[in-house]
Amino acid sequence: MKILITGGTGFIGRFLTQKLLADGHEITLLSRNPRKNKNTPSLDYIAFETVATDENIAKIKAADIVINLAGENIGDKRWTADRKEELITSRVNITRTIVELMNRNPKKTQRLISASAVGFYGPHGNATITEENPAGADFLSRVCVAWENEARAFSKAEENLVILRIGVVLHPSLGALTKMALPIKFFIGGKLGRGRQFISWIHIDDLIDLFKFIIDDPQLAGVFNATAPVPVSNAEMTRAIAATLHRPALFPVPGFVLKLILGEQAELVLQGQRVLPARLTGCGFGFKFCDINRALADLYL
Repeated sequence: MKILITGGTGFIGRFLTQKLLADGHEITLLSRNPRKNKNTPSLDYIAFETVATDENIAKIKAADIVINLAGENIGDKRWTADRKEELITSRVNITRTIVELMNRNPKKTQRLISASAVGFYGPHGNATITEENPAGADFLSRVCVAWENEARAFSKAEENLVILRIGVVLHPSLGALTKMALPIKFFIGGKLGRGRQFISWIHIDDLIDLFKFIIDDPQLAGVFNATAPVPVSNAEMTRAIAATLHRPALFPVPGFVLKLILGEQAELVLQGQRVLPARLTGCGFGFKFCDINRALADLYL
């Protein structure tokens, strides 16, 4: 198939692109940094600032599936007012543009797979969350709601839109796991705050397999939680990383210290969600990694 990926040069996009190329799909990447993956000659590229040219509009309309991963990294920088605006607009603007162009293409059946995040639900303590839960009211919830609303403007949304609310994606050298593991590697790691907050995680291989699962089944539509079936507390995650790396985890970081260092962004690590992939398990998707210790062993060993 012809597949267009926005944000295809990012963390998830790079792995997904290589897998889909290996499966024989024709891939076009729409990116704010189109030269990032120029070492892959089999890819076609569209720079976001040139998306409105006739040639690039034709490429978007020709796509059988659009996978929307675009957006600035939530955890990269402190949440100033300007940064918050970037986090929202980097998701909303690209999604809006893509959906508007897809809506001008009524004769072609296209599917849209649009990323979101478990931050949609806001903090829930120890309560379990499924796709039936409503949105929260904090900043990350508002980001996700705005992002999803743009995707829902797709005229064929009822049958051909999939929204993936993705959890913490585990990879040994990219993403959140590197930040969690670094202090442990240097013998200064420990749980964050009380350590009771839940982390809804997913192994990178399972996430890529999930995209392929959805691509291969055109009947799938609606919202899916992209998380492993067994979320863990921050304390459990810390112990599992320490055991895998053969390090102690003896130095907890008090919540007030994180708030002093990170400001509002500390809520990312001090408040979590216990999210379950209820619809995925109901559809028969088979996770390779449900146990955090097995997942980390695979990633690090």
